[in-house]
Amino acid sequence: MKAMLITGGILNGLLAVFHMMFWKMFNWKESLQSLDNLQRAVMQVLNIHLILAFILFAYLSLFKIEDMISTGAGRIIMLFIAVFYLIRVINQFIFFDMSYGMSWAIVVYCLVLTGLYGWSWKLSLS
Repeated sequence: MKAMLITGGILNGLLAVFHMMFWKMFNWKESLQSLDNLQRAVMQVLNIHLILAFILFAYLSLFKIEDMISTGAGRIIMLFIAVFYLIRVINQFIFFDMSYGMSWAIVVYCLVLTGLYGWSWKLSLS
């Protein structure tokens, strides 16, 4: 179970770094200009807060493993992270074009995270 949480922590850390690159990768300085100020702000603020969530998930998974496994709060957090990524998978099908390989890569990545945290949560109950 510890190996699963460590793997999840690394994958969450990578997601944080990936989201930090969105401004440059998607050329947000120019591409978001077509949005009004409010929508542009919402897009960027949500991304910043996702980065913080991924950092928190990574920190808990890498440095608070015993708390995650052995406390009620830790178990709830593991379940929350699993559900977070499961909902992300569902949203991929609702909001994104699934004809792109990257869409499927995101689905697989998020399903792996769902499995890592969901299985860790289940194992922590016994």
